[in-house]
Amino acid sequence: MPTSKKIRQRQKAIHRSTGAAINDSDVYRKYFAAPRGILGVVCFAFFFTVVTSPAFHAFISVSTVQTLWLPVASSPSSLQKQNQSDKQGKQNRLKFFAQAMDRVDSKEYKEALALFDKSSKAIGNVPSNDLLHTEWGHTLRSLGNIDGAVKHYEKAIDHNERSFSALGALAEIFHDRTDSSFKSKSVGLLAYLFDMRHACEPHRNVGKKNENRDIPSYCVDVKENKDEFAIVMRRAYMLRAEIFFENEDFEYCLGYLKLAQKIVTQNIRGDTDDINLKFGLVYEKLERFRLAYAHYRECRQSVRLCQQRINFLKKVGREAGKMVQEEGESSGKI
Repeated sequence: MPTSKKIRQRQKAIHRSTGAAINDSDVYRKYFAAPRGILGVVCFAFFFTVVTSPAFHAFISVSTVQTLWLPVASSPSSLQKQNQSDKQGKQNRLKFFAQAMDRVDSKEYKEALALFDKSSKAIGNVPSNDLLHTEWGHTLRSLGNIDGAVKHYEKAIDHNERSFSALGALAEIFHDRTDSSFKSKSVGLLAYLFDMRHACEPHRNVGKKNENRDIPSYCVDVKENKDEFAIVMRRAYMLRAEIFFENEDFEYCLGYLKLAQKIVTQNIRGDTDDINLKFGLVYEKLERFRLAYAHYRECRQSVRLCQQRINFLKKVGREAGKMVQEEGESSGKI
């Protein structure tokens, strides 16, 4: 039994025997004067100070949120719903992109643009941002919106500086502009593409051991999209040849035409009319008419310019032969 209680009971017994009244104030005064009373007062004061502190109230608020709200927010059902939402978003991104590409194949370009926009707003990384903006740019270019196409090609390069399809498209667009600064940019982009091919060449060896040099990581993308890369590089070599042709550097032009001629894939097999036509024009400039005629003959009959050049060379040849014959006859008479 506590001491204070014993003292109180003893005093009550004394007062009963004496008939005196019990004074509670005396009991409390003696209790608070004792060491236990002092300790109790100190503990009560400390507890009261803590409970009335603003910091304690703020702590209680945060703790309540953490213990009551967060478990509810992160419950298995809510996490499952979030995961399902993310999964659905990724599926939508790919679905809209696939639908857009179908529209492009059908030449329904305006409908494709709306689907590209929906795909860009959906979450996920398939297709990649550089691929999405590259195809978006191709579609705008097909509609004649060159400025819009350039913006999307540049966005593609921002996401992936080695986006070779966007680089090739920009090189062609800049070459067609009259400003000489853009033509310089075109040459720079072509050089960048040539460096990529040189670093990854032969790109079919990506992933195999090569003791002489380290293969850059972007060559993996080149390998996975080798047919598309081959088409881009073929066009790049043709464009560089065209630039040399415009500058009347015909020997360099022939060199790049030969590089383009070596690139043959299943997608462009047999489609060499553009190369044969350019070969013929260059050989005519170099006055190597037999070679020019041979390349024009390689073109399909539907290529009108090749047929025109063939007819021209035949006419020139007949006239030249007639002149030679006449010169021979006149010299024989003499």
